[in-house]
Amino acid sequence: MPRRVCGFCGGADVSKEHVFPKWIGRLLDTNDRYRVAFVRPQRAKDWVQLDIGIQVHMPCKRCNSGWMSDLERRVQPILTPMMTSGGRMPLDIDDQTLVAGWISKTVMVLEYAGEDEPFYTADERRLMMEAQIPPDRTWIWAGRYLGRVRGHWSVLGLGFQVSDGRTIPGKCTTFSLGQVAVQMFSYRSRKGPAVQLNEVPMATGPWDTSLHSLWPVLTNGLEWPPTHHFNDEGLARLEARLTQRPPLLWRVRRGK
Repeated sequence: MPRRVCGFCGGADVSKEHVFPKWIGRLLDTNDRYRVAFVRPQRAKDWVQLDIGIQVHMPCKRCNSGWMSDLERRVQPILTPMMTSGGRMPLDIDDQTLVAGWISKTVMVLEYAGEDEPFYTADERRLMMEAQIPPDRTWIWAGRYLGRVRGHWSVLGLGFQVSDGRTIPGKCTTFSLGQVAVQMFSYRSRKGPAVQLNEVPMATGPWDTSLHSLWPVLTNGLEWPPTHHFNDEGLARLEARLTQRPPLLWRVRRGK
């Protein structure tokens, strides 16, 4: 069996850690029983558990208790009201960068919950460790979600063709926690000009009024939440807006 190494620093002493930290589980009051559904192509299973926790062997103890713990501490005062209330609050450049960095870190850790090879490279994960900013060729959005799902994530691998004929591989991860739904899309392109967002095939929807763009940072300040919110149907449309294929899906719902 290959020796596990930290996905961020490459060091040893890898530990089994929560993808979504314990403070989020406590915040979302997940002491009741929740039914979990995990869906992959041609395979599905579900079970009951007491929290939204999912654990992976990805970071080492040094990273987890060091820069990752510090990132959680700094983002918690911003994410807490976003996940638990609809109260209006400003998000300045630093707030947007911090939340986008936290989303990127979470997505990179989530990759280790699946069976596929990670999309993000060792260099990109090291950049996350050193600077806590998203990788190049990445967009991140966030919106308010009001529905039955307490927590979930889904991931889509996709390819699309741009105007110069290149086929571009990409990855889209969507997850929700409490009243926040986020989406991160990254692509790979070693040759040719950078891909513009309007070149990425996207289903029509109320994205301009339901999502704020967090990365790249486009404005000095945002007013949270966006004008409109997502319900359960809207969340499903958000998950699949970049492709018609069903995503790999993990959900946690209240229920026996």
